[in-house]
Amino acid sequence: MERAKFVGRVGGLAVGLGIGAAVAVTAGTASADPSAELVDAAAGTVSADPAAFDPSNFAIGFDGMNFDFGTATVNSGTAGDYDFAFADGNGANAGATGGLFNSSFADGSNSSTFATGGEFNSASADGANTSASAYGGNYDFASADGMNSIAQANGGSDVAIADGTTSIVSAEDGSNDIAIGIGTSSNAFAGFANNDLAVAFGGLTANATETNGLVDITGLTPAATSAAADVLGGTAPDASWLTDFLDGSWLTSLL
Repeated sequence: MERAKFVGRVGGLAVGLGIGAAVAVTAGTASADPSAELVDAAAGTVSADPAAFDPSNFAIGFDGMNFDFGTATVNSGTAGDYDFAFADGNGANAGATGGLFNSSFADGSNSSTFATGGEFNSASADGANTSASAYGGNYDFASADGMNSIAQANGGSDVAIADGTTSIVSAEDGSNDIAIGIGTSSNAFAGFANNDLAVAFGGLTANATETNGLVDITGLTPAATSAAADVLGGTAPDASWLTDFLDGSWLTSLL
């Protein structure tokens, strides 16, 4: 029951964070001229997507059968485990081994992902030189999105999400730990205990380790940070925090 309450509270917090980010992004992009983008597209001046599919270098593997093309490689483990691996990009590598229904996705030059041990572990990397690993337990999830970003989840039902160039996050050696880094060089570390949450914005570092139930959120206004801790603690925060959080000014100042 306590685990269910924790998951519900974290889910509610995630929704709040998502709403705040959406408001900020909307406010920052509302004045953009969509017609200019159409003109650029027609003229062929739009920059190529660095993570676009590379048909010369990709690999796919499922349940021990692997097919490599070019310099991309995969390892989908042993027949009967139903592991899945996919890699795309020059030198990309994805491994899903040593457990049941593990999955691994590497997209970008020299990207690397590793999901092993336990069941339903998943690792995803998107961008050049990105790395993600999920291992050592069941239902671990790691995602790295952005050049040179790193995400590691190791324990049980741990979540690590790096969303930004050179962002580093780790949720390990515990269960139900969550580490999220959003923005360039945003680092977050949670674990070595259970039910810890570390969230970093705007190039800052969050650390919630070695004690059960720790919460560390950096880059938000004090009111929003306090409200997040209240939500995870099961108390109802004063409604004034919502206006402070959703006006988007805290995120605009970080970007």
